[in-house]
Amino acid sequence: MLFNSAGVRAEDEFSRWAILFDQPTAIRRVPPKLNSDPLGELRCTYFLDFMVRETGTDGPGPGPASIIPISPSENRQPACEGSRLTGEISLKTAHFSFVGRKSRFLIFSATNPNGAASFVILDAGSGRLIYSDGTMRDGFRSAALEGDGALRLRFTRGVNGSCSIIKDAACWATMAREGKIPRALAQLPPPVQACVAEYGKGGTTSSDDPSIVAYDVDMILDRTGRVQVNARGGVECYPMP
Repeated sequence: MLFNSAGVRAEDEFSRWAILFDQPTAIRRVPPKLNSDPLGELRCTYFLDFMVRETGTDGPGPGPASIIPISPSENRQPACEGSRLTGEISLKTAHFSFVGRKSRFLIFSATNPNGAASFVILDAGSGRLIYSDGTMRDGFRSAALEGDGALRLRFTRGVNGSCSIIKDAACWATMAREGKIPRALAQLPPPVQACVAEYGKGGTTSSDDPSIVAYDVDMILDRTGRVQVNARGGVECYPMP
């Protein structure tokens, strides 16, 4: 059973997000026949035009997924099995789980993150990486297609810092210089008080722990990978777990 950094069962979180994306025609799970099976459990998510097959979904580090095209003329679903299938496209998604699709956009999120959860967006036709980012807390808020086929996502972006905003006076400037904070937000004062409040909860963190910053964004991504990101609201701060 997999949990994210906030203690939420990862599968439940992905299920909560599923309503935002295109609904599959079926989802099948196939347990390994032997404990020594290197592929582990298989999870196959079917759509009318292709299937996403994931491997190792019963462990903390899933293996790479694959896209298997489905021909409309065949009018049948490919079997959920480990052997390589005709037209299969291997994806570089080890340690990521399939969240959902929106037209030709496929979204995978890190299954067992330490802090903010990385996610990637892939092209369903080629399997190539289009975009990568990170989410925090409740993750994706909405997903929609624009008139020109661009993907519009609203989500809480989470960025893992390499320094502590509480401990290091230059940390905020460092994160801005590294491009982890949008220019508009970087001009604001560092969220020291927000960090102090969160670091003080539970009594298990140290001021030396690196900071995670989180803020809401409205992102538009076209198929070529061109992206427009607008940050909204204030900045929150959390200690790295």
